[in-house]
Amino acid sequence: MTDALAIYNRLQKIHVLLDDGDRRSLDTVVMSPSQYNLLQHLYDKGRDSGLTVGELANWLICTPSNATRMVQRLEQQGLVELHRDLKDRRLVWVSLTEVGRARFQQARVAHTTSVARRLHGLEKSKLDALDALTQHIVDSLERDLVENRRSNGKD
Repeated sequence: MTDALAIYNRLQKIHVLLDDGDRRSLDTVVMSPSQYNLLQHLYDKGRDSGLTVGELANWLICTPSNATRMVQRLEQQGLVELHRDLKDRRLVWVSLTEVGRARFQQARVAHTTSVARRLHGLEKSKLDALDALTQHIVDSLERDLVENRRSNGKD
């Protein structure tokens, strides 16, 4: 029988190694992996009006207060701008500025180049198998997250 804990520990080590590589590649554009991830969601999903802080928190799997702190730091750097919803003043919309869009595109090039370099040793058939397997893992973990939130009354 396969030891689930050993697999989990290996996945954890992969996460640490990926995060370290991301930090090194994003240092060239003075951006943290968390900031990159937030800007990526704004770039990919918030094209027209942006995303609310709550939506960002859900995408980033963090608390709204943590997302707010990240957004505030990015706003201080001029990478995002905030707008109150006209109908519901409690909602705060976050969108990329032109400077933020340009900086994100620089970061995306640095990140993509780094990922290609770090994973270049895997042949296509192994990448395809890994893609399918990791999607199953993501699906399983997301189901567990939803079920856990539901059972704890957070959804």
